Amino acid sequence: MFFYLFFQLFKVCIVLNGDYNTFINMDGISHLLVGRIIATSQKLSPQQNFMVAFFGYLPDLSQLILYPLLVWILPRPYYFPSNEDWIGITDKHTWFTFAYEFPHSLLLVMLFLVPFVWYMGLPKLCIASYISHILLDIPTHTGEWSTKFLLPSYYYYIEGITDAWAWNYSSFVMTWILLSAILGMILYMKGELFDKI
Repeated sequence: MFFYLFFQLFKVCIVLNGDYNTFINMDGISHLLVGRIIATSQKLSPQQNFMVAFFGYLPDLSQLILYPLLVWILPRPYYFPSNEDWIGITDKHTWFTFAYEFPHSLLLVMLFLVPFVWYMGLPKLCIASYISHILLDIPTHTGEWSTKFLLPSYYYYIEGITDAWAWNYSSFVMTWILLSAILGMILYMKGELFDKI
């Protein structure tokens, strides 16, 4: 149901804006919201809802380190990198490539994540949330940032149709509002809107 709603939203964005590259964004908060939407498919405690949402963001956790490092390499005002800073960075700093791409690998999911979730007794939806991140990144990343989901093979990837990760603040806010509206609608239909977030 979520992917149907997401792609309907995607089509609406194209119609409203005429350009999906500058309207719909997949960023950390968007991935958290997607993870939280996935958590609505089962009755979970607030802590489990948080875990499922967090696993939606987990593949990008390395960005919390990479952003400050990029700003240190290329000083920027307010310590915030611009879009141009990310272009070509993988050629200059190959460790960026590994830190970003390894968590986006389905091999990582099978070898490490599934056993970890099982061993820790976490909700199985954590795996679905993590995989949703990879699946949503495939169409929303192009060029050197295309999602190499079959890593360690760098030769197999699907070229995305947009660079929705690129910074466009109004697009971020619009995406967050629309994903929050989807989440609110689902919680309202389940009668849980005011029970727990």
